[in-house]
Amino acid sequence: MAITQLGRRIYYLVSNGALVLDTGEYLGYGITKRTTKEEDFLFYPELSKYVFNDVAHIDLSFGEFREEFITCLSFRVNPKTKKLEFAYQDSDVFEKPLVEQLKELKSERQQDQQRIKNLELMLAKTKSI
Repeated sequence: MAITQLGRRIYYLVSNGALVLDTGEYLGYGITKRTTKEEDFLFYPELSKYVFNDVAHIDLSFGEFREEFITCLSFRVNPKTKKLEFAYQDSDVFEKPLVEQLKELKSERQQDQQRIKNLELMLAKTKSI
């Protein structure tokens, strides 16, 4: 029998992105497929409090954003972008996941390094004149 890895499913209010249910991750034997939204509404009492179409969900892969979930104070789904946002120090300020912020910073750093090289070349040319 194969080991099954299922990532989190995050249910949120379509209107404002507020968290309704985080199913957590599953690692083990027995479950072979992801449940449907209809099945989850029958299984999780937290969902039965809401109108079916007022709630949406996103599925994460196993381990996705693991560090963010460990370190954040809270999280939500941005209702416009349908992407997760995390609050790390202030529970009212939501940001992109740290992984995405790091990618952006690395890209900016590479651009800055290229600009510095270009400026150094320009300076070297002006000194030789």
